[in-house]
Amino acid sequence: MNVAAGGFSGQVDEALTDEMKAAWGPLAYVRGAMKVLPDLTGYETTIAWDDQEFERVEALNVIVANGRTCAGGMKVAAGASMEDGLLDVVIVRYASLLDLAAVAARLVTGSYLDSAEVMHRRASRVRIAARPGMWFNVDGELLSNAPISFSVEHRALSVLVGPGYDAGGEGT
Repeated sequence: MNVAAGGFSGQVDEALTDEMKAAWGPLAYVRGAMKVLPDLTGYETTIAWDDQEFERVEALNVIVANGRTCAGGMKVAAGASMEDGLLDVVIVRYASLLDLAAVAARLVTGSYLDSAEVMHRRASRVRIAARPGMWFNVDGELLSNAPISFSVEHRALSVLVGPGYDAGGEGT
């Protein structure tokens, strides 16, 4: 898995069709976002990191990333590494439209992780439940809106990479 996303991302994925993706390419996600924007949903979300107790957060969007980019190259977890045995979990808190617009603008420029409305943590396992049920997609395909768990099996695959590969997240 590269990236799984729930909440707003799941709503956007529900709005997209294969025809829209083929015709619009990466811009299809922007079009889908505009379509669901009037129906923003705040999710009463509980999240447990590794084997810790659940904590509550009012979330708009939850991203569980092993890779750095999704949706046609958008950097959602710029520091993620498929080699560190950790998932980068990004939670965008439910907020006013003005605050969320600022987060979106910072996402486009690649600096949204330090926004006050964004929580970023790393864990080898994360468990997520939400009310209402938060639809999650995995690499762009809708999966479920039931409570869900993600974990890393460190070093499960050996991968050959080219000379330009940068495990630290600074390259492309």
